[in-house]
Amino acid sequence: MTRTTRDKNLSMSDPSVLTFRGKSPGKTLAIFAGIHGNETGGILALRQLIDDLHSERLVLDNGTLHLVFANLAAIARDVRFTELNMNRAFHFHSADVPEEGRLSYERMRAIDLQPILVQSDALLDLHSTLTETSPFIICEEHSFEIAKLLPFPIVSTGWDAVHAGSTDAFMNQQGKIGVCVECGQHGDPEAEQRARTSIEVFLWELGLMDTSPKVEPVTQRRIHARSIYKAHTHMRFTPPDRDQFCVIQKGEVIGFDGDEEVRADQESILLFPKEGTTKGGEAFVLGEIRPL
Repeated sequence: MTRTTRDKNLSMSDPSVLTFRGKSPGKTLAIFAGIHGNETGGILALRQLIDDLHSERLVLDNGTLHLVFANLAAIARDVRFTELNMNRAFHFHSADVPEEGRLSYERMRAIDLQPILVQSDALLDLHSTLTETSPFIICEEHSFEIAKLLPFPIVSTGWDAVHAGSTDAFMNQQGKIGVCVECGQHGDPEAEQRARTSIEVFLWELGLMDTSPKVEPVTQRRIHARSIYKAHTHMRFTPPDRDQFCVIQKGEVIGFDGDEEVRADQESILLFPKEGTTKGGEAFVLGEIRPL
């Protein structure tokens, strides 16, 4: 078992990247946490995994595993990001990054981390949400074999076309497996446990561990992201506490962008509603139920 620290400014007790190698050759996997610095469940789960690997309470049988604390500046400040949503920062070409974010900390950090994704066969990215919501998976169809093993009731697809620059989209562009798990609300102990369960399934299904984890299967449904709405002035929802995954009827008022009504163009599922989103921000996404 070996480890590699890639950021020399970090102490050895909290490195940014650790690399562990199994007893035999195998696939190379990456697990990211802290793309958004205030999403603590994945960060805590990753720290626990590192402790278990160092103490050999958990041993890799095969392959290579990169463990990454992604947005170090945001983690240190306990904020979502410092200059740019880091899950819009992973692009092969800087010209694809919004101009105002090309020199941001998050873009520079993404450039530093992208070689890990290039050399990895698959990625698991650990996230949580600001408000209480049903846990869900973000991936595309070629990653369904892993998604169906995870204890999450919703598999969400279509995000690469709605917004670019996520870690999983970066993997998808290479024809590799990219799975993002939204494990629950920030600070919820169950979110940390879902992240840990996801890690165990990921390592087993892709061959780094020979012993299968005990996971109760759940019935899953697929929600496909169809379109994103960006605020023109200031987004207010009606009612303001709209639930994620609620059904919006065709023609129903979703809310107000400044003084302008915003209505659904067809029956939809509401995703990632962000009350108070200001000009240019991603206010919400509309999706639809599709066969899994």
